[in-house]
Amino acid sequence: MAGLTKGAMQTFLYHIRRYISAAGMKAKALVLKQKENKVKYMDQYEGNDSYSEGGYRGGRRGGFGGGAPKPVSVGDEVEVKIEAVASKGDGIAKKDGFVIFIKGAKEGDQVKARITEVKERFAVGEIIS
Repeated sequence: MAGLTKGAMQTFLYHIRRYISAAGMKAKALVLKQKENKVKYMDQYEGNDSYSEGGYRGGRRGGFGGGAPKPVSVGDEVEVKIEAVASKGDGIAKKDGFVIFIKGAKEGDQVKARITEVKERFAVGEIIS
């Protein structure tokens, strides 16, 4: 710092303060974004028993969204094999590529289920036999 004029020193300090301020703003924005993401996560997964409230939202890539006809309707009875278990403990099956969550089913089960709810990218069913 030796050898700097008073004006150069003031300019240097101005830029340092500005840099620190900008870094502080970025840090604040990051903290706010993390809090916002945590709230969104909590809204989706805590206290919601209904899939329609966001528990199983798919991305915007392909699928049956946008009004495409679904292979199942509410009240349909389908026979499916459970391929996996979802994070909420329900069985995951597919009919013509369309995901169906079956409450209480375990991986590997072959079940007959009644569809109780149909959404854009998935359906929910319950075991009937």
